[in-house]
Amino acid sequence: MNKDLSTPAPLPVFRIIGDAIQFVWDKKFRMFQALLIPAAALFILKFTTPLTHSISSDPGFSGHALWGWLSFLIQTALYGLFAITCHRLALIGDHSVPDYGLKIWTPRESRYLGWFFAVLIIWMLFSFVVNSFYVSIIISDVEAGASVESFESTRRGLNLMYVPLLYILCRLSVLYPAIAVDQPVTAQWAWRFTAHNGLRLTIIVGILPGVLYFLMSFLSRDTATFAESAILTLIGFILMAVEIVALSFSYKHLAETEVS
Repeated sequence: MNKDLSTPAPLPVFRIIGDAIQFVWDKKFRMFQALLIPAAALFILKFTTPLTHSISSDPGFSGHALWGWLSFLIQTALYGLFAITCHRLALIGDHSVPDYGLKIWTPRESRYLGWFFAVLIIWMLFSFVVNSFYVSIIISDVEAGASVESFESTRRGLNLMYVPLLYILCRLSVLYPAIAVDQPVTAQWAWRFTAHNGLRLTIIVGILPGVLYFLMSFLSRDTATFAESAILTLIGFILMAVEIVALSFSYKHLAETEVS
């Protein structure tokens, strides 16, 4: 008997997270091989950015803004290749990615980054509105003689405005694994596809990365040596792979329950 598509099976959140950790561990050698090039490039960019920033900030260098945008685009493209590689390994298998990763840019990668920039623009526009509202409140409070403590309270309250947006973006996140496996998708499809699983996806896609980032912050310090920073960067790549695979498995679970 077909299940009612209006009430899909709930995502098993903790099982998916556990399976993602297990997958990354079991496939560690294959993932290392496939992700070596984008990860190495991101690693080099991370540790050369301070040098390039000092050069581009020199008064005699006229391309500061251009270099900033170029660096951002390069890193975004590399992160995109990293994510698509993880998605394809998790959803299709080892044969879906060449031995040393994706080396040719295709319409798939363009679609992936297109949706990334669409989400980024939405987030930036929303942040602009929230910050503008915050500034207007500060101006009014200053004129009324309010204390600094009230500004912090207002800021915390306004941060709650991001919660509905985070929920919406987490539901749209299934677009990424779908695009990685060459499925034609739309925002309307993603919204229908994730019906009744929005909160669970928010835990996997929104809260899990936040928790991992919070835990990583305890390991980092301002006076870290190069070796410490390098190790933390590698740990960051591993955790990012876990997060991406967890999203892949969420998409896989929803796809399987939809056709069952």
